[in-house]
Amino acid sequence: MSRSLSYRVDGQELRRRRENAGLSMRQLAQVCKEAGQPVDHSQISHYESGAKTPRPNRLKALADVLKCTPDDLKKKPDPLAVAS
Repeated sequence: MSRSLSYRVDGQELRRRRENAGLSMRQLAQVCKEAGQPVDHSQISHYESGAKTPRPNRLKALADVLKCTPDDLKKKPDPLAVAS
């Protein structure tokens, strides 16, 4: 049973924050696992490419490790699309 999430992750922002933290995808996955929210490095790759969106609990774990909020990792609405 697949549920559609009401948000998308900004993969470029996730990657920028991960790299600024000095973490590889594998390292970020390991830190998330140690924090009790297992995530595979291949899933992080999918999140960064925009192919997949993490569930809210996993998004929070990523944000906690990267010292930001989940909203910081979400795509912002396109103001041009909203104005049309």
